[in-house]
Amino acid sequence: MPEVDLSIIILNYNTKNTTIDCLKSLIPFLDPTIECLVLDNGSSDGFYNHAKKLFANTKNITFIRSVKNLGFGGGNNLAARKSKGNYFLFLNSDTLMQKNIFSQTLDHLKSHPDTIAVSCSLRNPDNTLQVNGGYFPTVPRVLFWQTFIDDLPIISSILKSIHPHGGNFNLVNKFFKGFSLYSDKPSHASPLQERDWLTGAYLMISKLDFLKAGGFDPDIFMYAEEMELCFRLKKTGRKLFILGDFSIIHLGGVSSGPTLAISGEVKGMLHFFKKHHPSSLGVVKMIFFIGSLLRLLIFGIIKNDAKARDAYKQILFDLT
Repeated sequence: MPEVDLSIIILNYNTKNTTIDCLKSLIPFLDPTIECLVLDNGSSDGFYNHAKKLFANTKNITFIRSVKNLGFGGGNNLAARKSKGNYFLFLNSDTLMQKNIFSQTLDHLKSHPDTIAVSCSLRNPDNTLQVNGGYFPTVPRVLFWQTFIDDLPIISSILKSIHPHGGNFNLVNKFFKGFSLYSDKPSHASPLQERDWLTGAYLMISKLDFLKAGGFDPDIFMYAEEMELCFRLKKTGRKLFILGDFSIIHLGGVSSGPTLAISGEVKGMLHFFKKHHPSSLGVVKMIFFIGSLLRLLIFGIIKNDAKARDAYKQILFDLT
């Protein structure tokens, strides 16, 4: 049998139908050099037994189970330890493959020794682009983000934001028409885009580099774990790129609600500063407290958004 070159790692957490759709979309593009490991991450949706029967005759897909939900990082670390490939592709379960981009993205990573990790363009179901990745948190960047300064048209074009805006970003829409994590769309995909960190929906890296970096930080349960990993990867002096010519569909936010997404990201950011910039942690906590109060007032109270109200109340509770 040929050597396994690429291990595709997918987690399922109570997203049975979404994960099955993801697997069905990528099966046509598997070959003997690619394995797919699917970890059922402490789910209660019956995915593990159902999927094992459904894909019993499908080669190259292996299902493993964790009784406990290990989170995004911990679950991926467990699956990585059981993999055979020389390269890893961490692929979200809420993605759909339209074309075979595995070999192209892998070839780019192999042929560019100055590159340590790559991603691809992420698209909404209507084929519009999503923002992918961004720049590492610093005290000024957190301040500009939490006080809406990096939303200003002139400022946003100058700053390298933690979450860069897409080309269609409109400040008025953000405050008056509502917004979501995946509605801020770039106007086009450049062939090669360098970022500090890449979104974990499609993240490809060599097994050797992943293990040298120590894998995902298991202390980050969900959100910001790929950013923290990329911080350690970039310390090698090598680069991370989005390969804009290749894309997948990313549904976004399927396995978690908005409250978990917002509060989870803040927790992940605080862990990042505690681990890598401990002297700035107190200032960053204060900035997040002020930013969450602003958002609670604007989105939770003035706009009467119950989900936003719950999310920012949770953050304020966690910060006190």
